[in-house]
Amino acid sequence: GCGCAPRLELLRGFSPLFEVFHVYCVFLLFLSIL
Repeated sequence: GCGCAPRLELLRGFSPLFEVFHVYCVFLLFLSIL
């Protein structure tokens, strides 16, 4: 990933899961705004 959490980029193994979780959270927030 990129941007907000460069330290988490060091955790290569967990990075894909974190990216998916982040996108999911943003999606839920987007729906809650609508």
